[in-house]
Amino acid sequence: MKIISFSANKAGFACAVATSIKKYSEKINCPTQFFDYLVCDLEDINTILDKNTSLHILDTVTIQPFTKKSIVSFKNFNNLISYHDLNSSFSKEEFNEFQNKYRRRYHRLLKLIQEEDILFFIRYGKEKKEELQKIITNTQLLNEDVVIRIINVFYDKTKKYPEDKDDNTIYINFYLFKDKNINYDSDDYYKTLQFKWNIVFQVIEEYTKKIVEYKEKGKNKNKV
Repeated sequence: MKIISFSANKAGFACAVATSIKKYSEKINCPTQFFDYLVCDLEDINTILDKNTSLHILDTVTIQPFTKKSIVSFKNFNNLISYHDLNSSFSKEEFNEFQNKYRRRYHRLLKLIQEEDILFFIRYGKEKKEELQKIITNTQLLNEDVVIRIINVFYDKTKKYPEDKDDNTIYINFYLFKDKNINYDSDDYYKTLQFKWNIVFQVIEEYTKKIVEYKEKGKNKNKV
């Protein structure tokens, strides 16, 4: 079982997902994954997961210096942006390492998907069921045997969950678990880290146990 961040479409929330996963997984090997510190749309994720996508699609970027860091946008995508990887002033060698780093992470992501039996993807922000389903479809084209659950977390004061739920997506509204004793930070990143992520990982542990038990029952039936 592995947990992968599928980030968010806005900075702050995006990095908070990866940071929360790393805190949960700190006792095990948890190398940085492709989307951990990138802002992205679900459309971008599906492009990356498409088995026909060429690695060279990552090569073309636009770079905008901004205070101490540069904003790097991958041009072949809808909204795939790095805010942390390059300084405002950088060398050719540093830029080459930036590209090589994301090539490594790209291969790491595909290899993980192809080898794992259970995957949990965590995405921050309310998303459409159809787009989430595309992620499941594209992932299963890479590994038809993998069991996938998408954890769609968000913060919504209306307390509403999507009406057209499906079995592969788990929705968690952090607003419903807001702690009145906490003074939440005004910064999106730090505020998101203050949410009750333990609930997310409890759900993952419970689902993992059920999936493993279901698989074991299937194996035992085949032995009869």
